Amino acid sequence: MLRTPRIAVATAAILACAGGAAGAFTEGALTEDPLQRGAALALPSVYRIEARYELDGLRLGNGTVLPLPPGPSRVIREVGTGFAVSPDGVIATAAHVAAPDGAALARAAAPVALLPRFGQRLPDADYVAQWVELNDVVPIRPRLTELRVSQAVPDPASPRVDLRAAIIPGTRSAVDDLVLLRVPRRGIPALDLDESMTIRTPVATIGFGAKDPLARGVEGPAVPEVRPGRLGATGRVASVPGQRFTGVTAPVERGDSGGPAVDADGRVHGVVRWRYRGEGILVQASRLRILLRENGIGPGTGASEAAYRSGLERLWRADLTGAARDLREARAAYPQHALAGVELARVERLSDEGVAVRADGWGRGLLLALASGFLLAAGACLAAAMLRRPARSVSGGSPHDPRPRRARS
Repeated sequence: MLRTPRIAVATAAILACAGGAAGAFTEGALTEDPLQRGAALALPSVYRIEARYELDGLRLGNGTVLPLPPGPSRVIREVGTGFAVSPDGVIATAAHVAAPDGAALARAAAPVALLPRFGQRLPDADYVAQWVELNDVVPIRPRLTELRVSQAVPDPASPRVDLRAAIIPGTRSAVDDLVLLRVPRRGIPALDLDESMTIRTPVATIGFGAKDPLARGVEGPAVPEVRPGRLGATGRVASVPGQRFTGVTAPVERGDSGGPAVDADGRVHGVVRWRYRGEGILVQASRLRILLRENGIGPGTGASEAAYRSGLERLWRADLTGAARDLREARAAYPQHALAGVELARVERLSDEGVAVRADGWGRGLLLALASGFLLAAGACLAAAMLRRPARSVSGGSPHDPRPRRARS
Protein backbone atom coordinates (compact mmCIF):
# COMPACT_ATOMS: atom_id res chain seq x y z
CA MET A 1 0.00 0.00 0.00
CA LEU A 2 1.38 3.35 -0.97
CA ARG A 3 1.72 5.88 1.81
CA THR A 4 -0.06 8.59 -0.17
CA PRO A 5 -3.77 7.66 -0.44
CA ARG A 6 -5.28 7.60 -3.90
CA ILE A 7 -8.78 6.97 -5.18
CA ALA A 8 -9.10 3.83 -7.30
CA VAL A 9 -11.56 5.31 -9.76
CA ALA A 10 -12.36 2.33 -11.95
CA THR A 11 -12.31 -0.06 -9.03
CA ALA A 12 -15.05 1.86 -7.23
CA ALA A 13 -17.44 1.27 -10.08
CA ILE A 14 -16.28 -2.25 -10.90
CA LEU A 15 -16.20 -3.73 -7.41
CA ALA A 16 -18.43 -1.61 -5.20
CA CYS A 17 -21.43 -3.83 -5.90
CA ALA A 18 -19.63 -7.15 -6.30
CA GLY A 19 -21.21 -8.35 -3.07
CA GLY A 20 -20.58 -11.43 -0.94
CA ALA A 21 -17.03 -11.68 0.33
CA ALA A 22 -16.23 -8.63 -1.77
CA GLY A 23 -17.70 -6.45 0.96
CA ALA A 24 -14.16 -5.66 2.12
CA PHE A 25 -13.51 -4.11 -1.27
CA THR A 26 -16.64 -2.03 -1.00
CA GLU A 27 -15.50 -0.53 2.28
CA GLY A 28 -12.19 0.47 0.70
CA ALA A 29 -13.58 1.57 -2.63
CA LEU A 30 -12.35 5.15 -2.17
CA THR A 31 -8.79 4.18 -1.29
CA GLU A 32 -6.08 2.44 -3.24
CA ASP A 33 -6.10 -1.29 -2.58
CA PRO A 34 -3.72 -3.51 -4.57
CA LEU A 35 -6.20 -6.36 -4.95
CA GLN A 36 -8.93 -3.96 -6.01
CA ARG A 37 -6.68 -2.83 -8.80
CA GLY A 38 -5.78 -6.37 -9.79
CA ALA A 39 -9.43 -7.41 -9.95
CA ALA A 40 -10.30 -4.29 -11.95
CA LEU A 41 -7.62 -5.15 -14.49
CA ALA A 42 -8.74 -8.78 -14.74
CA LEU A 43 -12.52 -8.39 -14.83
CA PRO A 44 -12.92 -7.83 -18.62
CA SER A 45 -11.30 -11.23 -19.23
CA VAL A 46 -13.61 -13.22 -16.91
CA TYR A 47 -16.62 -15.23 -18.12
CA ARG A 48 -19.54 -17.10 -16.59
CA ILE A 49 -19.64 -20.66 -17.95
CA GLU A 50 -22.84 -22.66 -18.25
CA ALA A 51 -22.97 -26.19 -19.67
CA ARG A 52 -26.02 -28.38 -20.22
CA TYR A 53 -25.83 -32.12 -20.64
CA GLU A 54 -28.61 -34.62 -21.21
CA LEU A 55 -28.58 -38.37 -20.60
CA ASP A 56 -31.17 -41.13 -20.84
CA GLY A 57 -30.33 -42.97 -17.65
CA LEU A 58 -27.65 -44.85 -15.71
CA ARG A 59 -26.18 -48.31 -16.21
CA LEU A 60 -24.66 -50.26 -13.34
CA GLY A 61 -21.68 -52.54 -13.72
CA ASN A 62 -23.92 -55.62 -13.42
CA GLY A 63 -25.97 -54.46 -16.40
CA THR A 64 -28.92 -53.01 -14.47
CA VAL A 65 -30.41 -49.95 -16.19
CA LEU A 66 -31.97 -47.10 -14.21
CA PRO A 67 -33.85 -44.89 -16.69
CA LEU A 68 -34.46 -41.21 -16.04
CA PRO A 69 -37.97 -39.89 -16.65
CA PRO A 70 -38.28 -37.78 -19.82
CA GLY A 71 -38.09 -34.04 -19.40
CA PRO A 72 -36.11 -31.76 -17.11
CA SER A 73 -34.87 -34.62 -14.92
CA ARG A 74 -32.56 -35.67 -17.73
CA VAL A 75 -30.86 -32.26 -17.89
CA ILE A 76 -27.62 -31.74 -15.96
CA ARG A 77 -26.62 -28.10 -15.63
CA GLU A 78 -23.19 -26.94 -14.49
CA VAL A 79 -22.25 -23.33 -13.75
CA GLY A 80 -18.71 -22.11 -13.23
CA THR A 81 -16.18 -19.49 -14.24
CA GLY A 82 -13.53 -19.14 -16.92
CA PHE A 83 -11.08 -16.55 -18.15
CA ALA A 84 -9.45 -15.70 -21.45
CA VAL A 85 -5.87 -16.87 -21.90
CA SER A 86 -5.41 -15.85 -25.52
CA PRO A 87 -6.83 -12.97 -27.60
CA ASP A 88 -7.72 -15.58 -30.23
CA GLY A 89 -10.87 -16.51 -28.33
CA VAL A 90 -9.42 -19.17 -26.00
CA ILE A 91 -10.93 -19.47 -22.51
CA ALA A 92 -9.67 -21.71 -19.70
CA THR A 93 -12.05 -23.25 -17.18
CA ALA A 94 -12.49 -26.29 -14.94
CA ALA A 95 -13.11 -29.55 -16.77
CA HIS A 96 -15.80 -30.64 -14.29
CA VAL A 97 -17.81 -27.56 -15.28
CA ALA A 98 -17.64 -27.60 -19.08
CA ALA A 99 -16.59 -31.19 -19.79
CA PRO A 100 -17.51 -33.46 -16.86
CA ASP A 101 -16.51 -37.10 -17.16
CA GLY A 102 -18.90 -40.03 -16.99
CA ALA A 103 -18.50 -40.47 -13.25
CA ALA A 104 -19.36 -36.80 -12.61
CA LEU A 105 -22.48 -37.02 -14.78
CA ALA A 106 -23.47 -40.24 -13.04
CA ARG A 107 -23.13 -38.57 -9.64
CA ALA A 108 -25.23 -35.65 -10.84
CA ALA A 109 -28.04 -37.86 -12.15
CA ALA A 110 -27.94 -40.51 -9.42
CA PRO A 111 -30.21 -38.73 -6.90
CA VAL A 112 -33.09 -38.69 -9.39
CA ALA A 113 -32.45 -42.27 -10.47
CA LEU A 114 -32.43 -43.36 -6.81
CA LEU A 115 -35.64 -41.54 -5.85
CA PRO A 116 -37.77 -44.70 -6.04
CA ARG A 117 -35.56 -46.18 -3.33
CA PHE A 118 -35.54 -43.12 -1.08
CA GLY A 119 -38.99 -41.66 -1.65
CA GLN A 120 -38.96 -37.87 -1.72
CA ARG A 121 -35.81 -37.63 0.38
CA LEU A 122 -32.73 -37.34 -1.82
CA PRO A 123 -29.60 -39.23 -0.72
CA ASP A 124 -26.67 -37.06 0.39
CA ALA A 125 -23.63 -36.40 -1.79
CA ASP A 126 -21.33 -38.79 0.10
CA TYR A 127 -23.74 -41.67 -0.32
CA VAL A 128 -24.18 -40.90 -4.02
CA ALA A 129 -20.42 -40.77 -4.65
CA GLN A 130 -19.85 -44.11 -2.92
CA TRP A 131 -22.81 -45.72 -4.68
CA VAL A 132 -21.54 -44.60 -8.11
CA GLU A 133 -18.03 -45.86 -7.42
CA LEU A 134 -18.95 -49.19 -5.84
CA ASN A 135 -21.45 -50.04 -8.56
CA ASP A 136 -19.38 -48.85 -11.55
CA VAL A 137 -22.22 -46.57 -12.64
CA VAL A 138 -21.98 -44.88 -16.06
CA PRO A 139 -24.36 -42.52 -17.86
CA ILE A 140 -26.38 -43.71 -20.85
CA ARG A 141 -26.03 -41.57 -24.01
CA PRO A 142 -24.59 -38.42 -22.39
CA ARG A 143 -24.58 -35.48 -24.79
CA LEU A 144 -23.63 -31.82 -24.54
CA THR A 145 -26.63 -29.76 -25.63
CA GLU A 146 -25.43 -26.26 -24.79
CA LEU A 147 -22.20 -24.53 -23.78
CA ARG A 148 -22.58 -20.82 -23.21
CA VAL A 149 -20.23 -18.19 -21.81
CA SER A 150 -21.23 -14.73 -20.60
CA GLN A 151 -18.78 -11.87 -20.36
CA ALA A 152 -18.46 -10.52 -16.81
CA VAL A 153 -19.98 -7.08 -16.27
CA PRO A 154 -19.41 -4.53 -13.50
CA ASP A 155 -23.03 -4.09 -12.40
CA PRO A 156 -26.52 -5.55 -12.97
CA ALA A 157 -27.48 -2.66 -15.25
CA SER A 158 -24.82 -3.53 -17.83
CA PRO A 159 -26.04 -5.36 -20.93
CA ARG A 160 -25.42 -9.09 -20.95
CA VAL A 161 -23.18 -10.52 -23.69
CA ASP A 162 -23.62 -14.25 -24.27
CA LEU A 163 -21.47 -16.31 -26.61
CA ARG A 164 -21.64 -19.90 -27.78
CA ALA A 165 -18.50 -21.81 -26.93
CA ALA A 166 -16.98 -25.09 -28.06
CA ILE A 167 -14.56 -27.42 -26.31
CA ILE A 168 -11.20 -27.42 -28.10
CA PRO A 169 -10.59 -31.10 -28.94
CA GLY A 170 -7.82 -32.77 -26.98
CA THR A 171 -7.51 -30.05 -24.33
CA ARG A 172 -9.30 -31.79 -21.46
CA SER A 173 -6.87 -32.60 -18.63
CA ALA A 174 -8.43 -35.03 -16.18
CA VAL A 175 -5.54 -34.78 -13.71
CA ASP A 176 -5.53 -30.99 -13.59
CA ASP A 177 -9.30 -30.63 -14.07
CA LEU A 178 -8.72 -28.09 -16.86
CA VAL A 179 -10.19 -27.68 -20.31
CA LEU A 180 -9.91 -25.03 -23.02
CA LEU A 181 -12.88 -23.49 -24.82
CA ARG A 182 -13.06 -21.36 -27.94
CA VAL A 183 -15.52 -18.55 -28.60
CA PRO A 184 -16.19 -16.93 -32.00
CA ARG A 185 -14.41 -13.68 -31.14
CA ARG A 186 -10.93 -12.40 -31.88
CA GLY A 187 -9.04 -9.69 -30.03
CA ILE A 188 -10.66 -10.45 -26.66
CA PRO A 189 -8.72 -9.12 -23.65
CA ALA A 190 -6.82 -11.99 -22.00
CA LEU A 191 -4.84 -12.47 -18.81
CA ASP A 192 -1.17 -13.17 -18.30
CA LEU A 193 0.03 -16.10 -16.18
CA ASP A 194 2.41 -15.89 -13.23
CA GLU A 195 3.83 -19.29 -12.25
CA SER A 196 5.18 -18.15 -8.88
CA MET A 197 3.25 -19.61 -5.91
CA THR A 198 4.95 -17.89 -2.99
CA ILE A 199 3.07 -18.59 0.20
CA ARG A 200 1.09 -15.64 1.64
CA THR A 201 1.03 -13.77 -1.67
CA PRO A 202 -2.16 -11.63 -1.67
CA VAL A 203 -4.57 -12.74 -4.39
CA ALA A 204 -8.25 -12.38 -5.17
CA THR A 205 -10.42 -15.05 -6.75
CA ILE A 206 -12.99 -13.86 -9.27
CA GLY A 207 -15.95 -16.08 -10.01
CA PHE A 208 -19.66 -16.67 -10.07
CA GLY A 209 -19.77 -18.65 -6.85
CA ALA A 210 -22.83 -18.69 -4.63
CA LYS A 211 -24.62 -21.15 -2.38
CA ASP A 212 -26.62 -22.04 -5.47
CA PRO A 213 -25.18 -20.41 -8.60
CA LEU A 214 -28.02 -21.85 -10.67
CA ALA A 215 -30.52 -19.86 -8.63
CA ARG A 216 -29.32 -16.70 -10.35
CA GLY A 217 -31.07 -17.86 -13.48
CA VAL A 218 -29.82 -18.24 -17.00
CA GLU A 219 -30.73 -14.70 -17.91
CA GLY A 220 -29.47 -13.03 -14.75
CA PRO A 221 -26.67 -10.45 -14.72
CA ALA A 222 -23.14 -11.79 -15.13
CA VAL A 223 -21.72 -9.93 -12.13
CA PRO A 224 -18.94 -11.95 -10.46
CA GLU A 225 -17.89 -12.17 -6.84
CA VAL A 226 -14.41 -10.99 -5.81
CA ARG A 227 -12.94 -12.78 -2.81
CA PRO A 228 -9.64 -11.59 -1.30
CA GLY A 229 -7.19 -14.03 0.23
CA ARG A 230 -3.60 -15.26 0.25
CA LEU A 231 -1.82 -18.18 -1.34
CA GLY A 232 -1.30 -21.06 1.04
CA ALA A 233 0.92 -24.11 1.06
CA THR A 234 1.48 -26.34 -1.95
CA GLY A 235 1.11 -30.08 -1.50
CA ARG A 236 -0.51 -33.27 -2.69
CA VAL A 237 -4.12 -34.40 -2.44
CA ALA A 238 -4.72 -38.05 -1.66
CA SER A 239 -7.55 -38.39 -4.16
CA VAL A 240 -5.37 -37.12 -7.03
CA PRO A 241 -2.06 -39.03 -6.87
CA GLY A 242 0.99 -37.54 -8.52
CA GLN A 243 -0.31 -33.98 -8.64
CA ARG A 244 0.33 -30.94 -6.46
CA PHE A 245 -2.13 -28.17 -5.67
CA THR A 246 -1.94 -24.85 -3.82
CA GLY A 247 -4.34 -23.60 -1.17
CA VAL A 248 -5.88 -20.13 -1.10
CA THR A 249 -7.57 -18.58 1.92
CA ALA A 250 -10.36 -17.03 -0.17
CA PRO A 251 -13.72 -18.64 0.78
CA VAL A 252 -14.60 -19.97 -2.67
CA GLU A 253 -18.09 -21.25 -3.37
CA ARG A 254 -19.78 -23.48 -5.92
CA GLY A 255 -19.64 -21.62 -9.22
CA ASP A 256 -16.13 -20.25 -8.62
CA SER A 257 -14.61 -23.38 -10.19
CA GLY A 258 -12.45 -22.45 -13.17
CA GLY A 259 -12.04 -18.84 -12.06
CA PRO A 260 -8.68 -17.08 -11.76
CA ALA A 261 -6.78 -16.17 -8.61
CA VAL A 262 -5.12 -12.85 -9.54
CA ASP A 263 -2.55 -10.68 -7.83
CA ALA A 264 -2.33 -6.89 -7.62
CA ASP A 265 -1.16 -6.75 -11.25
CA GLY A 266 -4.08 -8.82 -12.52
CA ARG A 267 -1.84 -11.79 -13.30
CA VAL A 268 -3.18 -15.33 -12.78
CA HIS A 269 -1.38 -17.50 -10.21
CA GLY A 270 -3.87 -20.34 -10.17
CA VAL A 271 -7.25 -21.68 -11.25
CA VAL A 272 -9.93 -22.52 -8.67
CA ARG A 273 -10.61 -26.26 -8.62
CA TRP A 274 -12.63 -27.01 -5.48
CA ARG A 275 -13.29 -26.01 -1.89
CA TYR A 276 -11.85 -27.78 1.12
CA ARG A 277 -12.64 -26.85 4.72
CA GLY A 278 -13.95 -23.45 3.74
CA GLU A 279 -10.95 -22.47 1.61
CA GLY A 280 -9.99 -22.90 -2.01
CA ILE A 281 -7.71 -25.33 -3.82
CA LEU A 282 -5.92 -24.00 -6.91
CA VAL A 283 -4.46 -25.66 -9.96
CA GLN A 284 -1.14 -23.91 -10.48
CA ALA A 285 -0.75 -21.52 -13.41
CA SER A 286 2.25 -23.57 -14.53
CA ARG A 287 -0.08 -26.50 -15.24
CA LEU A 288 -2.29 -24.29 -17.40
CA ARG A 289 0.72 -23.04 -19.31
CA ILE A 290 1.76 -26.64 -20.01
CA LEU A 291 -1.74 -27.41 -21.32
CA LEU A 292 -1.59 -24.42 -23.65
CA ARG A 293 1.85 -25.38 -24.91
CA GLU A 294 0.85 -29.00 -25.51
CA ASN A 295 -2.00 -27.82 -27.71
CA GLY A 296 0.02 -25.26 -29.65
CA ILE A 297 -1.75 -22.25 -28.14
CA GLY A 298 0.40 -19.24 -27.46
CA PRO A 299 -0.82 -17.29 -24.42
CA GLY A 300 -0.94 -13.52 -24.62
CA THR A 301 -2.97 -10.57 -23.36
CA GLY A 302 -3.68 -8.85 -26.68
CA ALA A 303 -3.85 -5.21 -27.75
CA SER A 304 -7.16 -4.52 -26.06
CA GLU A 305 -6.00 -5.69 -22.64
CA ALA A 306 -2.71 -3.78 -22.94
CA ALA A 307 -4.50 -0.54 -23.82
CA TYR A 308 -7.12 -1.03 -21.10
CA ARG A 309 -4.45 -1.70 -18.49
CA SER A 310 -2.56 1.41 -19.53
CA GLY A 311 -5.77 3.43 -19.41
CA LEU A 312 -6.59 2.38 -15.86
CA GLU A 313 -3.06 3.00 -14.67
CA ARG A 314 -3.18 6.52 -16.15
CA LEU A 315 -6.58 7.05 -14.57
CA TRP A 316 -5.22 6.05 -11.17
CA ARG A 317 -2.44 8.62 -11.71
CA ALA A 318 -5.10 11.23 -12.63
CA ASP A 319 -3.81 11.55 -16.21
CA LEU A 320 -7.25 12.00 -17.75
CA THR A 321 -5.99 12.85 -21.23
CA GLY A 322 -3.76 9.79 -21.44
CA ALA A 323 -6.43 7.58 -19.88
CA ALA A 324 -9.01 8.65 -22.45
CA ARG A 325 -6.60 7.96 -25.31
CA ASP A 326 -5.75 4.47 -24.06
CA LEU A 327 -9.35 3.53 -23.31
CA ARG A 328 -10.36 4.55 -26.82
CA GLU A 329 -7.62 2.26 -28.13
CA ALA A 330 -8.90 -0.59 -25.97
CA ARG A 331 -12.42 -0.16 -27.29
CA ALA A 332 -11.21 0.12 -30.87
CA ALA A 333 -9.17 -3.08 -30.50
CA TYR A 334 -12.20 -4.94 -29.12
CA PRO A 335 -15.52 -3.07 -29.53
CA GLN A 336 -17.34 -5.51 -27.20
CA HIS A 337 -15.01 -4.72 -24.29
CA ALA A 338 -17.06 -4.87 -21.07
CA LEU A 339 -15.42 -1.90 -19.34
CA ALA A 340 -13.43 0.26 -21.73
CA GLY A 341 -16.51 2.23 -22.74
CA VAL A 342 -17.69 2.58 -19.15
CA GLU A 343 -14.38 3.96 -17.96
CA LEU A 344 -14.00 6.17 -21.03
CA ALA A 345 -17.40 7.76 -20.32
CA ARG A 346 -16.32 8.44 -16.75
CA VAL A 347 -13.05 10.03 -17.85
CA GLU A 348 -14.81 12.20 -20.42
CA ARG A 349 -17.37 13.30 -17.84
CA LEU A 350 -14.64 14.33 -15.42
CA SER A 351 -12.85 16.21 -18.19
CA ASP A 352 -16.07 18.00 -19.23
CA GLU A 353 -16.64 19.07 -15.64
CA GLY A 354 -13.27 20.78 -15.69
CA VAL A 355 -11.71 18.78 -12.89
CA ALA A 356 -8.35 20.30 -11.97
CA VAL A 357 -5.47 17.84 -11.91
CA ARG A 358 -1.94 18.53 -10.74
CA ALA A 359 0.82 16.90 -12.74
CA ASP A 360 2.60 15.76 -9.56
CA GLY A 361 -0.32 13.82 -8.09
CA TRP A 362 -3.96 13.90 -7.23
CA GLY A 363 -5.40 17.43 -7.12
CA ARG A 364 -7.91 18.54 -4.56
CA GLY A 365 -10.44 19.25 -7.29
CA LEU A 366 -10.23 15.68 -8.56
CA LEU A 367 -10.49 14.29 -5.05
CA LEU A 368 -13.70 16.21 -4.38
CA ALA A 369 -15.22 15.36 -7.73
CA LEU A 370 -14.60 11.66 -7.35
CA ALA A 371 -15.68 11.53 -3.73
CA SER A 372 -18.98 13.26 -4.48
CA GLY A 373 -19.67 10.87 -7.32
CA PHE A 374 -18.73 7.59 -5.66
CA LEU A 375 -19.47 8.02 -1.94
CA LEU A 376 -23.21 7.67 -2.53
CA ALA A 377 -22.76 4.59 -4.72
CA ALA A 378 -20.28 3.00 -2.35
CA GLY A 379 -22.50 3.70 0.65
CA ALA A 380 -25.56 2.21 -1.02
CA CYS A 381 -23.69 -0.89 -2.11
CA LEU A 382 -22.14 -1.33 1.32
CA ALA A 383 -25.56 -1.10 2.94
CA ALA A 384 -26.88 -3.72 0.54
CA ALA A 385 -23.90 -5.97 1.24
CA MET A 386 -24.45 -5.69 5.00
CA LEU A 387 -28.02 -6.90 4.59
CA ARG A 388 -26.84 -10.10 2.94
CA ARG A 389 -26.48 -13.22 5.01
CA PRO A 390 -22.82 -14.00 5.72
CA ALA A 391 -21.28 -16.88 3.80
CA ARG A 392 -21.24 -20.13 5.79
CA SER A 393 -18.06 -22.17 5.61
CA VAL A 394 -18.55 -25.79 4.62
CA SER A 395 -16.11 -28.40 5.77
CA GLY A 396 -14.91 -30.53 2.92
CA GLY A 397 -16.64 -30.86 -0.40
CA SER A 398 -16.25 -29.11 -3.70
CA PRO A 399 -17.67 -26.05 -5.46
CA HIS A 400 -19.26 -28.66 -7.74
CA ASP A 401 -22.64 -29.89 -6.51
CA PRO A 402 -23.41 -33.39 -7.81
CA ARG A 403 -27.17 -32.96 -7.62
CA PRO A 404 -29.03 -32.62 -10.96
CA ARG A 405 -30.80 -29.37 -11.71
CA ARG A 406 -34.09 -28.99 -13.47
CA ALA A 407 -33.99 -26.82 -16.56
CA ARG A 408 -35.81 -23.56 -16.13
CA SER A 409 -38.48 -22.67 -18.63
